[in-house]
Amino acid sequence: KQMERGALGICCAKLGEAEAMAEGGLPDILIANQTVGEKKLQRLAALSKKTNLKAAVDTVENLREISKASAAVGGKVGIVIEVEVGCHRAGVRTEAQAVEIAKLASTLPGVWYAGVMGYEGHAVFVPDFKEREAAANKAYDVLLGVRDAVKREAGLDSGIVSAAGSGTYMFGAKRKGLTDIEAGSYI
Repeated sequence: KQMERGALGICCAKLGEAEAMAEGGLPDILIANQTVGEKKLQRLAALSKKTNLKAAVDTVENLREISKASAAVGGKVGIVIEVEVGCHRAGVRTEAQAVEIAKLASTLPGVWYAGVMGYEGHAVFVPDFKEREAAANKAYDVLLGVRDAVKREAGLDSGIVSAAGSGTYMFGAKRKGLTDIEAGSYI
């Protein structure tokens, strides 16, 4: 229903959700968590042949594994680098790590560089609205700084700059430079 109203794609938390969305006919899917393990990577690669698929990555090792699985079946997985923006959950910790992954994603077979993402989950439940906004904007500053470093150091444009959860979408929607909003539990 969202795509019928103009949404350009869907964000899923895990591979199984993405497979269900692709089965339902959705043409553009981002998996916002890392996909690991040989069997899951094979499923990821196969799925990339059915839909415009992007997957979050925060290590060179995971990127190489996705590349290998995808190239083996002629797939093409878009790589979105997850950036640690204050949630202390996952993501690259430095601009240099992001630049390294972006450069590799632009040259390895079976993958392509799609962009960056960050999850400001630490800000989502801050009760004070102004404090929540400040925490979210601080996270966006980090994410946009990484986007700029990838452009500056690797010469790559980040088509995707994704952030904003259900409790912060109102700030992300106003923030210049973000392309995607990942509000999932707003209903």
